[in-house]
Amino acid sequence: MNLQRQMTLVGALFMGLSCACAQSDAALGHLVQRYGEDGVDAMRHEAHYRFESMLLYYAGSFLVMDQGTPRPALESEIAQVDIARYEEERKADERVRLRDEVLGKELVLFGRSEFEALVLERLSVADRAAYSAYRSAAEGGEGQQKQHP
Repeated sequence: MNLQRQMTLVGALFMGLSCACAQSDAALGHLVQRYGEDGVDAMRHEAHYRFESMLLYYAGSFLVMDQGTPRPALESEIAQVDIARYEEERKADERVRLRDEVLGKELVLFGRSEFEALVLERLSVADRAAYSAYRSAAEGGEGQQKQHP
């Protein structure tokens, strides 16, 4: 691979990661479409960790294959991809490659555990603590349900 191609890929990766860290307008559009403006506003204020996690889900839970190399999705690609439609394809601990017909490109879905690690890495300390409390309560509830069917 020549130096110019390497620099282009590094630049695209940097731009994609900075896009995924910042609020993506396309990801926000997906959230509003799914939850409505009032629902998104409530999520932003009442469960900020969920708001941030959902933005990252729509903007950064997948990569786009570009000439055989996976890279973060561009804002225009995030807007076009209905990532939620592929949730049944997503695996727990491995990446999945599939073709998005709307985009006309192959996508790489992160495994659930890889995505959760990415979310935890990106959340603020306060949001990480809120997410951990939510997760503990949810797991505790599942355990109680299993004990008392």
